[in-house]
Amino acid sequence: MRRASLTILATLLASLWAAPREAAADARCDTLLEMFRAEPPALASPLARKGAFGCTLVELQMLRVNANAVADAWPVTEARQLHGYWLGDDVLDYVEGRRTPGQELLVFGPDETPGVVTLTQYWLKAAVPFWTGPLWSTEGRYRGRVAQGRLTRDDAGQWSDDPFEPTLRYDGRQLEYSRASDLWTKTRINHFEFEITLRRADDTLVLESRHRDPRTNSFSQNVTTYTRVAPGAARDALALVAALEISQARNFDCLAHQLSEGQGPLFDVLAVDEVTALLQMARQMVALEAEEAALREARRLARDTETRAALRDQYIELAERKIALAKSDPQARLGLQVVGRIDEICPWPDE
Repeated sequence: MRRASLTILATLLASLWAAPREAAADARCDTLLEMFRAEPPALASPLARKGAFGCTLVELQMLRVNANAVADAWPVTEARQLHGYWLGDDVLDYVEGRRTPGQELLVFGPDETPGVVTLTQYWLKAAVPFWTGPLWSTEGRYRGRVAQGRLTRDDAGQWSDDPFEPTLRYDGRQLEYSRASDLWTKTRINHFEFEITLRRADDTLVLESRHRDPRTNSFSQNVTTYTRVAPGAARDALALVAALEISQARNFDCLAHQLSEGQGPLFDVLAVDEVTALLQMARQMVALEAEEAALREARRLARDTETRAALRDQYIELAERKIALAKSDPQARLGLQVVGRIDEICPWPDE
């Protein structure tokens, strides 16, 4: 009787393991993880799927931090091992709809001093409050910088700014719509105030830092992971999102990785030269938006009638250039193709 009961239980568990509803949930979760280039967790069960998009809580946490890389990463011992562009993996809050989208980007470069790297930290947003100033320069450069400086590796294998001659400088502009969100975001990505540990697992960077609670002066440990992307891929993806006015939450990370890899559904919809033409249009469009913002601010500050009239004429001429760029071929046709097929390019699973 006992053996029969165990057989029935085993059969029941096997049926649950292969239940169609679990297979459907797996498909939705797999689509989500693939779109964000998030790895499936090394240890996961298809049972007890409780989170959004049919994912287990363990799978969803892979959209916060790459736990596989944290377990496998080896210490970075040379500055050149850091050189490159690293896009933050933490997208869970905006995927689940708790926050507006935004992602961290770290850029490490060579320094004239051995054992030292230059660091530039960005917070990537397609849109911010207009009063904070344009996110793009009139040359098409992204201006959402958070911090810039140099990091040195000590004998213990940790990286930090020089405490005697500090180089880290923080930009003060607001990068979120509310001040509370802006301060929260900057606190969360405040990695470099104290020494950090950097490790790598192939093309994943693991950053271990300490955050200090200003109320108690107590420290908490923080682990953040990043995926290597090609130079310019994140900037171009963000410009594309802004120029085509498509969702950053659903499309930015997906486009950034496809542009970085030079392959994916975007390159199935458009040929390589068409992608190049579309990105050129996007860069031009965000540069014109910055020029427009500068003219708007100059006209607001102008006091005499003659200056205001001249600025108004420049504003009208700029608006005509924007319209002409948006309607010009082949860019207009390519933009419409991407917008019309964006659900194929960056497939978003049903909730």
